Amino acid sequence: MTIEQFWKIVEKVHRWRRSMDYKPMSGCTRIRNNMDPKIFLILLGVLAAAAITHAWIRQKYSDAEVVSRAELIVVGAVKEHSLSLVLDSENRGLPEHHLEIQVSEFLKGTNAGRTIPVCIIWGLTPVTGGYYSNRFQMLDRRWVNTNYPKEIIEIFDTGNSMHGQPPLTGDLRTNHIWLIRREGSRIYSCRSNLLSVYDPEDIQSLRRRVDLVKHLK
Repeated sequence: MTIEQFWKIVEKVHRWRRSMDYKPMSGCTRIRNNMDPKIFLILLGVLAAAAITHAWIRQKYSDAEVVSRAELIVVGAVKEHSLSLVLDSENRGLPEHHLEIQVSEFLKGTNAGRTIPVCIIWGLTPVTGGYYSNRFQMLDRRWVNTNYPKEIIEIFDTGNSMHGQPPLTGDLRTNHIWLIRREGSRIYSCRSNLLSVYDPEDIQSLRRRVDLVKHLK
């Protein structure tokens, strides 16, 4: 939920209150003063929960879109021990994950080396061994399988309020297709200016290679 969506909820409550002959309100101070304290606390709770989870409904992108916008499209796997959570040193933004891709093939664009640092923005969470926990969020997938592979790395969409628990990817230690780019204009952009993964469509299974390659010019 965004701040704008929160205020839409506030306005709906406001209209209901007016229908009950309450005084009209304008601004946060009037809302706080005139609104029933229980309702105001509930709304603050909704906003706080949204701020913690940063959940939203994702836009879907076509194969043509993700191929055309990508600066680099490679086949590669996550390099061992390269995955890390990176905090905002100034405590003003969301954390992000960094990893390195060991490239086996370039499908679009070139790079000087075959090891490429990549940023995964907040809301797409790399999870190792089915379990992820820190002061920002927790995800435990191990209930699905008591023998969950301990070293497997999968991406989960923890930012999409309409998405369930299954991972978006296979084991990223094996080759996947990475459609990576820089997009500084986005709200949830990586601070590091690394080539980045922004959307679920930016990492795809090798089974989709033919569907993606046909959009290359």
